[in-house]
Amino acid sequence: MSSGNVKKYKCRNPDCTVAETGRCLESHTDPGACPNCIICTDDDQDQDAIISSPVAGVAEKPARRFFSGFEIGLSEACELMSLKYTKLIGVIGASGVGKTCFLSSLYLMMSNGELCPDYFFAGSMTLPGFEDRARRVRKWSDGLLPGKLADHTSLQDNRAPAFLHLAIYCNKEFNKRHEFLFSDLPGEWTSDLIERNEKAGRFDFLKRADGLIYVLDGQALSDIELQNLEIHRAKLLLDRLANAVYVPKDIPFVVVISKYDLLKNCEPNSIHDIVSYANRLGFNPSVSLVSAFSSVPDVIKSGTGIEDVLERLMKFKNFETKKIVQRMHDFCRAYGRYLE
Repeated sequence: MSSGNVKKYKCRNPDCTVAETGRCLESHTDPGACPNCIICTDDDQDQDAIISSPVAGVAEKPARRFFSGFEIGLSEACELMSLKYTKLIGVIGASGVGKTCFLSSLYLMMSNGELCPDYFFAGSMTLPGFEDRARRVRKWSDGLLPGKLADHTSLQDNRAPAFLHLAIYCNKEFNKRHEFLFSDLPGEWTSDLIERNEKAGRFDFLKRADGLIYVLDGQALSDIELQNLEIHRAKLLLDRLANAVYVPKDIPFVVVISKYDLLKNCEPNSIHDIVSYANRLGFNPSVSLVSAFSSVPDVIKSGTGIEDVLERLMKFKNFETKKIVQRMHDFCRAYGRYLE
């Protein structure tokens, strides 16, 4: 009776455990039939044993990393975009203007079914991240919200952007599913870009953006002593986005005026100067007055303006299939170095 040798396998897919379990991640009955599978010879197995042996003085292979769900990095973003077209939305603005509050309010309203009936929550790959950012909203004291609703954004890798994922069904399009990645960046990134043109490289991902949200502090824009500085800095940022980052100018661009509940129901007049300058640069921005979490809910409801922003972002230009594939390919190629 012949002593049949048991086949051993390796896989090019780092998420596959066929080497340990003998089962193919792609559900092939015979793992050897999978195009990613490598059938090991005895020499291969011996070599692997030498390489992985701590006695050999060679560092062991790094353990596989699993997705935390708190945020999506560039490597995960590339993987997601390689599977399906995902709309990348850049959310920018200085520290304390309300970027994280906006994202938290969007998530809470969407997941609770409080937006218009045309949009339905279809899931998120970053639920722990959204919940972590929204946790302060659930802490009330004597019937009042806490003074600070969001922690300062910090990234796991301060050299690369992070994203929050949100999937939405659109009833207007026969329940078509839309995949979104919203950037969640520290406000210092925006401030650094305003002050130094060489920081534009951090924002290279916006060349692939399908939409842009620029959050401005409504109180500062309404303050007679602060508004001139705010206008100046906004113009500098717009100039950087147009001439250093090269953000596409045919995408939806929403200027969000935050803290609307503190503006006495008035739009700051200073915003017109900013919008006019953006138009001269070739952008076509719209303005949305937003109160993510209102301090006067009887007058202005929490979540005011969130639906308006989402409506504007849903109005994407219809790209040809060839162009869609090219945009996905360009993004993954540009950030392929982060996958190494």
